[in-house]
Amino acid sequence: MQYSEPIPSSCVRLLGLGLHLSLMAGLLVALPIQEAFSGPQQLDDRIAVTVDDSPVATRSLSEAVSQASDNPTRTADLLAGLLDDYGHRLIASSENVDLFRSVRDEAIRVLRSEPGVLVAWRRDTESQAVALLEDEGIEAAFDRRPLTDAGLEAGLRLAQRSIESGRAAGALRLLDELATWPGASNFRNRMLLLRGLAGIDAASTAGLSRNRDEFRKISSDAIDELARSDQEAADRLRRIEASRRSADAQKTIEIGELESLRVADWTKIWEE
Repeated sequence: MQYSEPIPSSCVRLLGLGLHLSLMAGLLVALPIQEAFSGPQQLDDRIAVTVDDSPVATRSLSEAVSQASDNPTRTADLLAGLLDDYGHRLIASSENVDLFRSVRDEAIRVLRSEPGVLVAWRRDTESQAVALLEDEGIEAAFDRRPLTDAGLEAGLRLAQRSIESGRAAGALRLLDELATWPGASNFRNRMLLLRGLAGIDAASTAGLSRNRDEFRKISSDAIDELARSDQEAADRLRRIEASRRSADAQKTIEIGELESLRVADWTKIWEE
């Protein structure tokens, strides 16, 4: 959905394995055959690895940044167009040309660093965000109109969907991001509820005890904070957590019991 971490340009230019894994897999099989017919040659002559970057997006972003102080409304409009057309394309980071970031990440950086542009953005694009949410769904609103109220609503729905689909750790990362958005305080209890649920589920599925303890602390902190304004919801979360811990303990017991079956005669067991 987005590029949350900068991508070193050297890695992208020289390796590109993450972007072209399926292509590379086919090439690894084909290369020995090709070598048998074509003889030795440089790897760069055989494989051209490119970045999904956009010079047009780079120029448009530069234009938007150059007008941020004098014409924040124009900058906000340019950023909206960039997010509509190039949101997940890559451009060189303005902070470090050796890093590639998504256009979306760079647009958010501009919005956060230019208060006047952010005001114009929230004023002029909120209705667009609402339309995206209603007509094209939560991904479109979240991706293309970040830092708006409708985009925040879309992000919360995405976090809930992640929890429901077993991706609680991803939901926690998303909630951490949403907590920094304008207007997040208006959704405080809802975010705490989702954070508590995600922490409970992530702790239940964590493979390492260290990670399990960290997730349990996340859920505990969220539940304690939620209790200050919604005791009933906090109590429900505590019951869910207690039930999940009990189920996890039972699973551990069952796994231990299965150890005794490892030395059993499986033919006899199946015959019985």
